[in-house]
Formats: sequence, C-alpha cells, structure tokens
Amino acid sequence: MAQNLRLTPLMRRILVIVASVVGLALLIFGVSAISSAKKPAETTVATTQLSGEARAELLANRALAAASKDDTVTARSLAESALKLNAANQVAVGVIRRLDEEAESAAPTTTPTSSKTTTATSDVWTKATKTPATFLPKKVAGWTAGDVVTLGSEAQVTYQPDEGAKDGSSAIRATFFVHDRGTAAKASAFVSTVDKKVYPGAGTTAKFGTQNGYFGTDGARLAVAAFPRGRYAFEVVVYSQQGIKPATLLTLATKLATAFPAAQ
Repeated sequence: MAQNLRLTPLMRRILVIVASVVGLALLIFGVSAISSAKKPAETTVATTQLSGEARAELLANRALAAASKDDTVTARSLAESALKLNAANQVAVGVIRRLDEEAESAAPTTTPTSSKTTTATSDVWTKATKTPATFLPKKVAGWTAGDVVTLGSEAQVTYQPDEGAKDGSSAIRATFFVHDRGTAAKASAFVSTVDKKVYPGAGTTAKFGTQNGYFGTDGARLAVAAFPRGRYAFEVVVYSQQGIKPATLLTLATKLATAFPAAQ
C-alpha cells in the first residue's frame, strides 16, 4: 500500500525557502548569543597613591571622629599614627591635647593640707594673656623671622637661617610655638606626654637657659626642644637639612630654645 512520495517542483521550492528562513534565524540567534557572552563587564580600577601628609590628615580626621564618640583608645592610636607621618598635623595634635586634658580632669585630685598661706605671685607666666605672640622670640642671631600666627591662646612663628649662615648647613627652618595650657600642671604634662610621644627619638632632658626641658626627634627630619614655664609650654621644632640626622641638632635646638623670653 506504500506509495513513493514524489515532490513536485513547487513543493521542493517551498521546502528550500522554509529551510533558508530557519537557517537565517538560527544564525542571527547564534551571533547574538556570542556577542552577549563576550561583552566585557565594565570595571573601573582606581589606584590612589596618598602622600604622607595626606595619609596623616586621613588618620587625624578618623582620630577626631573616634574622640567624639569617646573611643579614646582608638582616637589616641590614630592620632599618634598621624603624627608619625606628619608631626605638624594640628588636628592630630589637638586630639592628643584633648585626650590628655580629659584624662587629667577625670583623675582624682587631692588638696594638701598646710598651715602656711600661699601668697599670690605676680609672675607673668602664671597669668593668661590676650597676646601670646609677645612670648615668642623677637630675634635670633643668624636667622630671619616670618609672619607671626596667633590663634586664641596659641602663637607661632617660623624662622629661616640667613643665607650663608652656619646654622643653614644643618637646618632648613625652625618653628617656635607658645601654648597656654591654663595651669602649670597641664603645661608640664604637655611636654612630658605630647612632645615625648611625638618626638621619642634620642629623647633626653636638657636645660634651655634657666629652664629644664626635653629634647627629642621623630627619627627622620624633625627635632624638638620643649619646656614648660608657669601655665605655658614652649616648643621649637627644627627641620633638619637632607642627610642631617635630627639627633645631632641638640646644640642648635638648645640655642634656639634659649631665645624664648621664658628661658631667660
């Protein structure tokens, strides 16, 4: 009963057209799939190289945020790390001061009993002043002063060695600071905590004029000579020349610190 199926010319023509349409559809689908599979994901790689000062600023801001949340341990650690990168970062210095002041105020105090009456002193270093810049050196032999900067109870001025001056062979500049700490105890604590922590290298006690103080370095380029007198803390930070070890600047730092009126 089976009969051979014979295709007429018209039927064969229709089958060819259908096969062509199906093949074209498959080709378009395949190209589309390959194109989609090979489309790369859009990624952006950003590499940021921060300078030491920029990293110090970032750490200092994190320290400030931690201090505002009363996370004193984290705040102090971040601030000290910032100061290792940039000893002149004022945000980090401010955080350390704030933490030290809060620690001092929280510590129990005792009032010694005495049958003697303490006489008030007229010593200028025990009194607050509206012009702390008057406590900065007026001149330093062989050095030229820049502009004086005053911020509340703080003042500073930067000196540079004169051209051809002997001190210029070992130092680039020196910045003098006056800090009103409010009390003699806080002024002494500033030197014994902030300066000793920021400049621990080659740390030693030293005498600046009539006052006893501290000399130390950051181990890289900076040396400090600092001492308290009354309610004030005095600092001179010396920036060494390239290749000069800051530990060798004790004599120069002593000379500069002696230029403070408070050292007389």
